Amino acid sequence: MGFVLRHLLLFFLPIVLAVGLDVATAPLRRQLYQQSGVFLRDLFSNDPERVRTTLESLGQGGISLSDGLDWGLRAAVVIGFLAFSLLIPKSASSHSAVNFLTTLCVGFGFAKLNGGFAGLDWVELGLCLIIGLCLAIVGLSRRLTSLAKPAR
Repeated sequence: MGFVLRHLLLFFLPIVLAVGLDVATAPLRRQLYQQSGVFLRDLFSNDPERVRTTLESLGQGGISLSDGLDWGLRAAVVIGFLAFSLLIPKSASSHSAVNFLTTLCVGFGFAKLNGGFAGLDWVELGLCLIIGLCLAIVGLSRRLTSLAKPAR
C-alpha cells in the first residue's frame, strides 16, 4: 500500500469509527434523552412525593446509561487507536512510524471536530489517545525490534 494512501487511511478511519459509533448509539442516546426528560419533569414537579421519590432513586447507584455510553466511547477510542496502529507496516522506520501515529492522532482530533465522539470532551479524548498511543508504541516497538533481531 502506498505511503500517501496509508496516511489517508489512517486519517479517515477514526472519522469512520466516530460516524459508525454515532449511528450505532443513536437509539441509546435517544433513550437517555427520554430518561433525562422524565427525570427533570419529576424533579420540578409540584407534587412533593414525586420529587422525594425522584431524589431517592437518584441515590440507588449502579452504572447509568450515560456512564455506560461514556465508558464505551472511551474504550472505542483506545481500542480503535491500537487497532488502527496495526496498519503501520512492519518495515517502517521509527521516523515513519511516528508520522503514521501523528496522522492517526490528527484523524481522531478531526473526528472530534466533526461532531464524533460527542459523549467525550477534549480532555477525555486526549487522555484516551495518550493511553492508546502508549499501547501502540509498546506494540510497535515490539514489532519493529523483532524484525531487527537475527533469526536463530
